Amino acid sequence: MNTLFLANTGNLLIDAPLTLLIIILTSITSYQVMENEGEKNKLLFIPYAVKYRKEWYRFFTHGMVHGSWMHLIFNMYVLYMFGQQVEQEFIAGFGRVLGTFAYLGLYVSAVPIASVYTYFKQQENRYYRSLGASGAVSAVVFSAILMQPFSPMGLILVSDITGIWFAAFFFGALYLLYSAYSAKKENTRIEHNAHYWGAVWGMLFTTIVEPQITIDAVNAILTGNYQLFYFMR
Repeated sequence: MNTLFLANTGNLLIDAPLTLLIIILTSITSYQVMENEGEKNKLLFIPYAVKYRKEWYRFFTHGMVHGSWMHLIFNMYVLYMFGQQVEQEFIAGFGRVLGTFAYLGLYVSAVPIASVYTYFKQQENRYYRSLGASGAVSAVVFSAILMQPFSPMGLILVSDITGIWFAAFFFGALYLLYSAYSAKKENTRIEHNAHYWGAVWGMLFTTIVEPQITIDAVNAILTGNYQLFYFMR
């Protein structure tokens, strides 16, 4: 997710400890296998191995490893920016314990769910491999979009340079269209299907556990009383 969310962030340790814990654990695991292909291969998402060797754990473990430092840093940066808001919103709605479990449920469930489509598509391809937390991070981002649909959102660096930002819900819609289009091209190493289905799950999960968030977002969007674009530096 090449996005930046403009939100007030508090003390990560106090206000969003689970987000911090996920970042730390993912970073440690990714670091440990970054240069060790043998160990990394044990954790990758390999649909063929899931189907024929019953290695179902791969639905979860691939979200804990990344292919490069840039891949890891980018995913964790986006999680840092968005995860705080989502975690705090769930805690505010359900209390500390239930809110933390709701946020954990969103993130953990998004890792396998974002890969279900790819599993059925690639299950006969013994050479297919994927890794990274992008699907789960996409779920968190789109949950945040439902919570603040009009917050400024845009491409990192591009929006900083041009000063052009989008309303979050509008940027999210464009991103979904882009992911769906890019997934059909199949000539890129980026797993756009995971981004797309992770985003869809993030909105669906949020709607299930806290439907008023989605109701408020839809009602606000339907009023038409908002800006689609922001011009600021």
